[in-house]
Amino acid sequence: ADGGWVRLRGDRDLIAPPEILVEREQAKEAMRRHLGLGLSARELRERAAKVFKQIDSDCGGTLDLRELHSCFERLQVEVSGAAIRAMVEEVAGPGSGAVDLEQWSKMVRSIYEGGRTQAQGICDLVCLEELLLDGNRELRRLPYSLGRCTSLKRLILGRGHRVRVPCKQILSYADRDAQVVVGYLWRLHEGARTGRLDLDGQPISDLPKEVLELTALTELSACNAGLTNLTPEVSCLAGVRRLLLADNELTILPATIAELLSLATLDVRRNRLRHVPAVVSCMSWLTDLQIEGNDELMIPHEILAGGLDMLKRFLAGIYNGTQDRATVDWAHFKPPLRELPGVLLDMSWVVEIAVDDNSLEALPSGLGLLTSLARLSARRNKIASVSREIKRCTPLECLLLDHNQLSRVPKCLFTSLQLVVLSLSYNQLDADFLPEKDMGPDACTRLQALVVDGNRLLRIPERLGRLPALRVLSLSANQIDRVPPALGEARSL
Repeated sequence: ADGGWVRLRGDRDLIAPPEILVEREQAKEAMRRHLGLGLSARELRERAAKVFKQIDSDCGGTLDLRELHSCFERLQVEVSGAAIRAMVEEVAGPGSGAVDLEQWSKMVRSIYEGGRTQAQGICDLVCLEELLLDGNRELRRLPYSLGRCTSLKRLILGRGHRVRVPCKQILSYADRDAQVVVGYLWRLHEGARTGRLDLDGQPISDLPKEVLELTALTELSACNAGLTNLTPEVSCLAGVRRLLLADNELTILPATIAELLSLATLDVRRNRLRHVPAVVSCMSWLTDLQIEGNDELMIPHEILAGGLDMLKRFLAGIYNGTQDRATVDWAHFKPPLRELPGVLLDMSWVVEIAVDDNSLEALPSGLGLLTSLARLSARRNKIASVSREIKRCTPLECLLLDHNQLSRVPKCLFTSLQLVVLSLSYNQLDADFLPEKDMGPDACTRLQALVVDGNRLLRIPERLGRLPALRVLSLSANQIDRVPPALGEARSL
């Protein structure tokens, strides 16, 4: 009416922290008391100009945040810089840090009137059916309050528009079914207001920018939303206590999920996850992890059935395997592992594995994928076979397979690998375990310790006497009746 414009009530007040809004209202109340009651419009303008001159300490013609802060100090009101900036931006626009006399007068008038004449916003147009915004090249986002326009059928943004909020997937419905946009914006409005955001069933493939802006959220639900990715920036939602992502298409969770230090419940049921981030093992504050229905998950069923504590211990083995030590320790697992978990076979960088005291029945061919493996300890299992693919683990130096059910071992342990320690005690091996005819002059040149106690050896293979580095040879609890003279050639023994 006066040829100017006022900012619509909208997203800024919703996103602002509640304490800022409280401080702002306290400051306005103090200003109203200072101005006095019953002033006419002319008296109010004169009073505002007089106060402006008193506050403008540097006579610069504007009041900056420092000068405004001094003003409220005189009124004996504690107001933060953020609250003062919010008041300035009401009249001077976003990003402003000062007000001139005209803007100050507008601020004083707004404060004095106590907000009784709020501007009507687009959210009040409840009968609006069509909204044409094409050609507005500077428009970057739609207000959440548009979510109250429940009659809107068409929203025209025009070709080449630059609107980024809401996200592209939601805006794709604008011209044919505007209610999708309206409903989404209303959910954001309520999420910002209550701290609980419900995006169930919304057509999004990832968490968009406007969701990550709501850093005060305590609960986020995006079930059955078509999510195919969860951005690492989810860590922005530091206050989230419940994150519900069931019935989507997620294949991986970002490791940054461990930065959600308030997260107590994580629901990722019925997705397509293959892994769970190993860092979950460090999240002591996570008390409820729902992961059922991920059929491609590379975690043994017995681990999943054992509850969250067992899963965290399992993941701890992987977590240690991703650190500098590159060590996976799953020894003495309860319930015992029956096979090497598939997730391990993807960790080609692992240097050391300990799976003692389990129920493994074999060392599978996939073991050959662990091309950095230097030490493998699988004692006290039920291993009856070792795959020949172990020859691909060329760095392997120490292999401990005591107390298993081996009746033979692959020749490559002696012909291809350069083991330093090989321990095969208490299996079912006979003297033919050593492939003497297949061993060339360079075989086992680094072997320093060979332990085959408690097997079925009737004789000592003569080739052992020609292993130049052999220092320890243990053959107790066998059925050997003589020591061959060739053993005397082992000068290091």
